[in-house]
Amino acid sequence: MARNRSISELSTMNARASAYNEWAHRKFGAGTREYNRANKRSSFIHTQVSKQISAKGNVAG
Repeated sequence: MARNRSISELSTMNARASAYNEWAHRKFGAGTREYNRANKRSSFIHTQVSKQISAKGNVAG
């Protein structure tokens, strides 16, 4: 995620992470190793995206 991404790209990444997490929940069920891995990954992406969006907001403001 080191590349400087636009807000639109970051929002798309967030949406994809959420969709992947929902898919993993339906396919594997809560509490399974596969779902937990997907959940951890999507949480990481959401955190990184939030940080980048905040940084962009602070620079623009």
